[in-house]
Amino acid sequence: QSIASQQGISDHPMSKIRESTGTSILKLDDRCLERDASQGSDQPDPDVSGSNCDISVAEQAFFTAHGYLLKDKFFSEGEISNMKAELQRLRPWMTNSCVHPGKENQQLRQLSKKSDTFFRLPYCESVQNAVMSLLGGPVEVYLDCQSFVKPAGSGHGTAWHQDNAYFQVSDPSSGLGMWVTLDNATEANGTLHVIPWTIDNGMLCHMRDDDSNHLLTCREALETEHTASVGVPCALQAGGVVFFRFDTPHCTRDNKTDFERSAVSVHFRRCESGRTFRVKGPLNLGLGLKRGEVYSMRDLVARCAGDADKLCGLIEHMLDPTGSCLSHV
Repeated sequence: QSIASQQGISDHPMSKIRESTGTSILKLDDRCLERDASQGSDQPDPDVSGSNCDISVAEQAFFTAHGYLLKDKFFSEGEISNMKAELQRLRPWMTNSCVHPGKENQQLRQLSKKSDTFFRLPYCESVQNAVMSLLGGPVEVYLDCQSFVKPAGSGHGTAWHQDNAYFQVSDPSSGLGMWVTLDNATEANGTLHVIPWTIDNGMLCHMRDDDSNHLLTCREALETEHTASVGVPCALQAGGVVFFRFDTPHCTRDNKTDFERSAVSVHFRRCESGRTFRVKGPLNLGLGLKRGEVYSMRDLVARCAGDADKLCGLIEHMLDPTGSCLSHV
């Protein structure tokens, strides 16, 4: 029996995770610029390539062993500026999930339906390459982009939880979340915290969070196990990301500073077998595909962004018995 059903909340809105994507595409700056790849002492050495978008073998091993990975300066200043401008435009649609007067946790889900920028985000070459490296194969978007804004002084943190308490996938190691900080994230403004977690540690008991109108928490279970004290604060500059496995406990803290802190997250899962295609030649559909790469059917359809002509062209390539441009893997 699922944790959600045990708590009588199987119809929780976040359980409905297979949401459709948006209807238009705006090219996000997906260049991998040469950036400073310095890491904290608890992180593996950066890839010798000098690009902080790349995932090294050491970083793959760290993620597998600890359930998370920090990458500073993953996105450029221009990309972050673009995303922040979009969040400001979407601010009127955000809702406060905190039930305490004077505290705020402003959230908005399904960003791809409301923003070209956030529709494009999960499909940037740098994001796709990083996620595929960490999950070991072709991936699909599992939970659409969502935003979290913690206002200055009143920003309320999100309690300890594991995302798989919502998702209930049989193999938590098949998926990960990508948390993108749009502002410098520090302990003072309540940055994301994670607990190093192996797949053998398993899932914890979750219950409704009394501080929120819809979220779950494993806070009591962690306190019982005396593990909450080992949480790692993910201090990052704007544009940094945290990758964390579906079963990795994480939380954020209150924003006690005079400046707002905002972040965006999106979740991915490794594709199921039998639903992937390798690009062998040009499709001429404007989907941003790379020859030789493998893509899931869900990814290919999402890239069509509801364009009937592109969808028809894609289907024709999928059904082509010669497989000259798109072959089933």
